Amino acid sequence: MHEILEAATGLAADAVALRRDIHRHPELGLHNPDTQQRIVAALAGLPLDVTRGSGITSVVADLDGASDGPTVLLRADTDALPMTEDSDEDFCSTEPGRAHACGHDAHVDAGTTTNVIPETAFFEGTIRAVSEETRSLVATALETACMHIAAAHDCSVDFHLEAGYPVTLNDADEAARLADTCEATLGTGSFLHLPAPFMGAEDFSYVLNSVPGAMAFLGVCPDDISDSQTAPPCHSNRMRLNEAGLVHGIALHSAMVLGS
Repeated sequence: MHEILEAATGLAADAVALRRDIHRHPELGLHNPDTQQRIVAALAGLPLDVTRGSGITSVVADLDGASDGPTVLLRADTDALPMTEDSDEDFCSTEPGRAHACGHDAHVDAGTTTNVIPETAFFEGTIRAVSEETRSLVATALETACMHIAAAHDCSVDFHLEAGYPVTLNDADEAARLADTCEATLGTGSFLHLPAPFMGAEDFSYVLNSVPGAMAFLGVCPDDISDSQTAPPCHSNRMRLNEAGLVHGIALHSAMVLGS
């Protein structure tokens, strides 16, 4: 596995340059034409069959292996978030109100001014669970609570639930293979099991609902922060990452593909 890590290290400068270029020019939602073009340009000259998405600005790159074997999917997302970056990096976002970080969760809106009892109130939020059964149970209980509280105050409720992303569940065998591959590629102790399930929403769950796979987090805490728990996290416009982690990510993705 050491040759994979060495090869990834040789790509570090190009990977960092591409990452910074994309970081400077964030785009929102499913319309990312400039980001799409940057990715296509970076793939030019490689032995890949590259296809651009039309309905959304996606990029699919197919690599035919030298022998028969399973098809392996590596996935990344490219959209930014509607926030202004405050990281002080040299390659900070040049687009006000756009940044590559993460988003927000809940909102409440009621009334038109402070001294008037509102005729309507609007509540929204996010349900997060570690199983589809629990999520369904919580949704039913939430609707029941809303209806009964409203009835107790002689009000009515229009309850609307958007399904959102499914629960992200790793395949046990693929997760174990990922752990073994990580330690074989990056060294003993390089892989850590999360002490508790992560409650973030993730559209990679659609992939895992269709094919066996696994999702893991890549450690990118900056060198100047001794305790990763104090680092500005995802969802923060001050988030910074240690670009040395890009080498580890490239090596681990490659090792997982080659070991399939």
